[in-house]
Amino acid sequence: MEECRPPGARGSVLRLTISTLLLLSTTIALGEPQKWPEGPGKSLVQRNCLICHSAEIIQGQRLSRDTWLKEVEKMAGWGSPIADAEREALADYLSQHYSPETPLAEPERERIKF
Repeated sequence: MEECRPPGARGSVLRLTISTLLLLSTTIALGEPQKWPEGPGKSLVQRNCLICHSAEIIQGQRLSRDTWLKEVEKMAGWGSPIADAEREALADYLSQHYSPETPLAEPERERIKF
């Protein structure tokens, strides 16, 4: 038996699906990107941490250098691609910008014009 659909129903479903995906991708884009402080470890965070974690989860932490280093070591054990030689530099960067002594900053977000 042939399925009965109103004329143009297939196109309507496709348009609705595409519109929904565009809306979701716009919402996700507005939730990122946060800016990272300049420094020698910035690219290490971008290459090794952001592949699994959001900026908010990292920038919301306030850990001592020793605790950051333990976190870096733990993540390396769970599959982070960070090289052994880069772990200290990453812990230095994170503790410089996200330690118990550094206040939580208002996130700087990029404006998207529609």
